[in-house]
Amino acid sequence: MYELLCEYAEKFGQDFPISAVMKTSNENGVIQLVQKCINTDTPFLVAGKAVTKKKTTKTEK
Repeated sequence: MYELLCEYAEKFGQDFPISAVMKTSNENGVIQLVQKCINTDTPFLVAGKAVTKKKTTKTEK
């Protein structure tokens, strides 16, 4: 799970909001959510919270 969370953070420029989903999901559910976000290139949206996109640098273009 650690590797997936690192990949998510690198891809979206923010940590996956584990605390927002742990009340309704177990570890396997969190892993599935993180994988889905990475595979679909869509950050996880938490109700009522703004999402910021990762800024690209000149070397990433």
